[in-house]
Amino acid sequence: MMYTNKQLLQLTLPLFAEQFLIVFVGVADTFMVSYAGEAAVSGVALVDTISFLITAVLGALCTGGAVVASQYLGSGDRQKVALTGRLLLGGALLIGLVILAGVELLGAPALRLIFGNVEADVMQSARDYFRIVGFSYPFLAVYSAITALYRSQGNSMISMVSSLVVNLINVAGNFWFIRIMGLGAGGAALATALSRGVVCLLLCALVAHSGMLHDPGTVTLADCRSLTGKMLRIGVPTGVESSLFSLGKLLVQQLYASLGTVALAANAAAGALSCIATLPGGAISLAMLPVIGQAIGAGKPDEARRLGRKLLAIAYVLMLGTNLLVYIFLPQLSGLYGLTAETTAVVHDLLLWHCIFASLFYPAGFCIPAALRAAGDVRYPMVISVASMLVFRVGLSFVFVRGFGLGVVSIWMAIFVDWGFRAVLFGLRFHSNIWQKKKLLSGNITQFPPFGLKHRSGGCGTPSALQKCSRIHKVFSALFA
Repeated sequence: MMYTNKQLLQLTLPLFAEQFLIVFVGVADTFMVSYAGEAAVSGVALVDTISFLITAVLGALCTGGAVVASQYLGSGDRQKVALTGRLLLGGALLIGLVILAGVELLGAPALRLIFGNVEADVMQSARDYFRIVGFSYPFLAVYSAITALYRSQGNSMISMVSSLVVNLINVAGNFWFIRIMGLGAGGAALATALSRGVVCLLLCALVAHSGMLHDPGTVTLADCRSLTGKMLRIGVPTGVESSLFSLGKLLVQQLYASLGTVALAANAAAGALSCIATLPGGAISLAMLPVIGQAIGAGKPDEARRLGRKLLAIAYVLMLGTNLLVYIFLPQLSGLYGLTAETTAVVHDLLLWHCIFASLFYPAGFCIPAALRAAGDVRYPMVISVASMLVFRVGLSFVFVRGFGLGVVSIWMAIFVDWGFRAVLFGLRFHSNIWQKKKLLSGNITQFPPFGLKHRSGGCGTPSALQKCSRIHKVFSALFA
């Protein structure tokens, strides 16, 4: 047995806490920006849709690196783990810099092209936010790559602590820049950029002294090409899926914009609060990568299936709990935003339906694909996700709004249909044995314990390496000892 119940708990609890922190800062951002008016809330929501596309590209790269690293960790090849980490960090930084250049050169024209029909004050808030937040993407790229590498070892505490730091800085920055200095949407962007930059630098210092990216020994160009190819085999389909999914969200966002500021503000507030209900799904999806990846890398497909089922069951139980909490405290949560009575009523309708359908479909629709990718089965999730998004999330939304003249609730109904379709087909795939045969590695398999922090021989994330680190690394170590 590769992961005991205790080890799964050690892995998933920090990921759950990390997802809660991410959701909390999203709610806090919207709450703080609401003091600048509904136009500012709507402007930030528009840019966040584009930001989701950018983070999807970065997430796809990190997923590819994490899957390759976790499978090599399962097979016992530490040298390949270290080299994979180095290639991932270099690639993430390069992509982050390219995104920064693109945002600064093309950000304003892109906003006009995509959301040209929004009100003038909403567009101005979106421009202010996008121009500043663009500088945070290189930091976000490196930050995401480092935390993905730690999670691939089964070490989720570093990721959680990093999320805690970034969110504390973000919330404090929001209060200062928005409430004290009155900078509105631009203030929210400043807080985001500052928090990502600080945590990125801290994580770089941590990695430099941890031994996680130790000298991989003699490295040939063929080694680099082989590992890069493996990462791209996972990352490219995942990136295509995530990018097209984000483009679909952009198309749907145009529908919200066409329905007016009330619909935009209600969608922004309900979207932020709905993340509370779905955060267990995000946590379990992250846990799937190291758990399934290491089991497949160790040549134990039956163990991968058993662990996947257990994590999926945990996701369903936790999702039921979080959706019940959102339902019970819905009046108090929606009251945080200070929205108009009309907008608040729409938020209530959206979240009531969300609590029902998220409990039914979200875990299977979003946790199972993570398990498939961790095993190397990436084309099937890509095809199903893209097809479902185009037909239901986008197509059905346009039919409801443009064809039948329905409102914002109908768009969310189309999204729920998308979830249900995904859940059924991904569930069928998981219960087959096809995905277990998609292993990336070849050669002999050696036994390798799943948790990097449990190893005693030095190297990536081991206690002997941690003991040699600097003061800043000891602070991080004390938090997850």
